[in-house]
Amino acid sequence: MINEIKSISDETLQYQPFKDIALNRAQDIKLRGADHKVHDYNGKVVTLESASVWYNNDGNYVEPRTYEETLCNICIIN
Repeated sequence: MINEIKSISDETLQYQPFKDIALNRAQDIKLRGADHKVHDYNGKVVTLESASVWYNNDGNYVEPRTYEETLCNICIIN
């Protein structure tokens, strides 16, 4: 049945640490730092401090995605 409810004991649950989620830009800067590199709304890589501030449809602050610097597998560095 679709509406069937299954019980789960506490022993089977796996708890993971809570990730700090910023509720606004000031708190985000305090948690990640003003110079933290992120993807801006348009995809450009900028510092968190200079990134555009945007909100979801519910009016909640959206944290810009962290920029992760990676090297491609075919790059040759001399």
